[in-house]
Amino acid sequence: MENIITKFQTIFSTIKLEKNSNFYLFMVLKMDEYTDKWSVVVSAPWMTSENSRESFNYIAQKITQVLTKEEVSNLARIGVFQPNEHLITLVTQTIRIQDAEPMKIENTKLNGYTIHEAYIFESIPPQTTN
Repeated sequence: MENIITKFQTIFSTIKLEKNSNFYLFMVLKMDEYTDKWSVVVSAPWMTSENSRESFNYIAQKITQVLTKEEVSNLARIGVFQPNEHLITLVTQTIRIQDAEPMKIENTKLNGYTIHEAYIFESIPPQTTN
C-alpha cells in the first residue's frame, strides 16, 4: 500500500477505537473530476444529521493529525454521509468488508462516476451494524 493509504489505515483504526464503533463505510478514492486528489467517504452509526458538522470536524481533525500538509492538499473532499444515502447503500450492499485489509478497487464505474482507484477500509450494510 502506498504511504497515504497506510496513514488512512491509522486514521480509520484510531477513530474505530475512540468511538468504539464500526463504520457503515470508510473509503478513500480518486474519481473522474479529481483524478489526482483523494476523496474521503465516511458513514457511521454515531454520525447523525443533527451532529453532521461535529462529525465532519472530528474526521477532519483526525486526518490533519496524521497526514502532512502536502498530503492534506491532495484531498479533494471529505464526505460525511447518513446511512440511507444512495452512495452508502450502493457500496455497502455491493461490497462487504470488515476487520480485514483494505480492499483496493481500480477503474470501476460507481453511481455514474469512474473510480480510478479506491481503498475500502470497512463496508457494512447499516441494518447489520450495531
